[in-house]
Amino acid sequence: MTQEELTKALREAVIFGNAEEVGALVKKGAKVDAADRRGWRPLHLAIRNGHKLVAELLIARGAHVDAFTDGGFQPLHYAAMYGCGFVAELLIAKGAKVDAADEAGRQPLHHAAGDGQEFVAELLIAKGAKIDAADKFGWRPLHLAVQAGGRDIVGFLVAKGAQIDAANKWGDQPLHRAAKAGHGEVVKILLEHDANPHALNDDGKTPRALCGDEKIKVLLEKAEKEWKDPGERKLEDLAALRARHRKLGALRPKGPSL
Repeated sequence: MTQEELTKALREAVIFGNAEEVGALVKKGAKVDAADRRGWRPLHLAIRNGHKLVAELLIARGAHVDAFTDGGFQPLHYAAMYGCGFVAELLIAKGAKVDAADEAGRQPLHHAAGDGQEFVAELLIAKGAKIDAADKFGWRPLHLAVQAGGRDIVGFLVAKGAQIDAANKWGDQPLHRAAKAGHGEVVKILLEHDANPHALNDDGKTPRALCGDEKIKVLLEKAEKEWKDPGERKLEDLAALRARHRKLGALRPKGPSL
């Protein structure tokens, strides 16, 4: 077989998840890093098609873990997009960088968040990914998660400490994006974690002003009326606690006078 034929056969075997055939073709001389005109290599194809064993085999045979396709996407970006946690862990162990950025400045965690891949997101964070990393336009992983309406991934990121009021290049905070996209459950989660319904983007718009869903507008209007700055609430809670302690102290029985 010519190298061109070997390359074509290898790509087909990878796409169909035929690990045995992949191994045989590599032994015959097929190049594991042969790229097509868009930069796609066999490892990218294995990850996109969810073939973990094939991906592991290619990596063991020397496939580059940082090779990129058009758009600057590396294998770890694809593992994050498609929820391939085992492959992601293997890639990282072989030297893939958790902060590798594509051409838009998005890291693997951005892609995991935008595609609702909570398991991979947790792995990336555990391996050092920055939860509030910004792309070239200021989008954080939380922005992408709320934009997609991923209730579970949004809850996960917020619980892990994602900045609730981070603004992108246009001043949009996650609550702006959730309101504009019409994701009511996500709006509720953000409000429960002290997202500011009065926040203005660079156009002077609040989340409610961007919202086209009447039910969500009602929810946001109610939140605006009830809103209190978290710092102010803490002071009120502290004052209430002190008052309770004073009351309890006044109710304690006094000892006999001497």
